[in-house]
Amino acid sequence: MRLPVIAVFDGDAFGGGLELAACADYRVAEEQVLVGRPETGIGVVPGWSGTQRLVRRFGAQPVRRMAVFGEVFAAGEALGLGIVDSVVPQGKGLSAAENLARSSSSRSRRAVEVTKMMINAAGGEEKERVIDSLAGAAVAGTPELAEGIAAFRENAVRFSIRNTTDDKHQVRLATWLRTRGSCADLDNDGTPATA
Repeated sequence: MRLPVIAVFDGDAFGGGLELAACADYRVAEEQVLVGRPETGIGVVPGWSGTQRLVRRFGAQPVRRMAVFGEVFAAGEALGLGIVDSVVPQGKGLSAAENLARSSSSRSRRAVEVTKMMINAAGGEEKERVIDSLAGAAVAGTPELAEGIAAFRENAVRFSIRNTTDDKHQVRLATWLRTRGSCADLDNDGTPATA
């Protein structure tokens, strides 16, 4: 997600609940909450990339302690291990999250989005998205882009759409062919059609 995500633990987070919360940028736990990974105790392994994401977010040892040894952590312990970012009194999780959201929303939205991408990439997530975004931003204000858009508008692209049928499929071909402002139909193999 592009905007900051805040998770509130107002009840215990075991298995999938903890995996879902690990996707958040900030985790608020109410003081009564317990967190753990019970899967191996019932003969299954953590799913949904749970071990990978949790290890990237919290480090291997806390995840190992929960998943391999069955430890369950109280909110204060989870705070000390970096599994949650803050602990609040029971019933105060949502208001704490709202305060965090107000704080984040007072910052530059675009700067927060890019900073979040950079942090995620440094942690091994979303690298492709970061590269695409930075590459797009690098060319967005260039004179070459403005010239290219102007040239494109001058030579309006026309569409030639034709339905063809073979034994198994009906194929709809949409071809864009820019040849000095005119459009020509293509045969099924992509070569220009002859009259």
